Amino acid sequence: MDSDFRGHRGGSARGVRGDWLHEGVSGFGRDPNNEIVLPDGPSRGGTFQLHGGRITVLAGSFSRELVPDSSDSVKAGRLSLLAIQRGDKFGIRLKDPESPYRLSFRGIDYYPAHPEYRVIARFGPSPLQSPS
Repeated sequence: MDSDFRGHRGGSARGVRGDWLHEGVSGFGRDPNNEIVLPDGPSRGGTFQLHGGRITVLAGSFSRELVPDSSDSVKAGRLSLLAIQRGDKFGIRLKDPESPYRLSFRGIDYYPAHPEYRVIARFGPSPLQSPS
């Protein structure tokens, strides 16, 4: 899946084609002809419409605006779809509770903490300095 994905559209989620939303309409669903192809949900789930920095989702007779970078989401099968904004770009983040990557995650490797490496310090504002 990764090799398919990485070479296809330049996104960053494993196993899901990804790209930033473009101004206008982007279809989503399981069907590979959608611009946003999902691993679950209906074949043609609906559309996301990006116009002037506002994202609206339309699915059947359902329509509403999604607020980027909030907990506001739309369900498609087991998936949650959330709007994100990064600078002047907008996208859809997918959360899949049954993702094999999430289910097989067993934590990270780490070293035990050593008290002798502890640094005692106080954080405070740094003085402003003009560039040299």
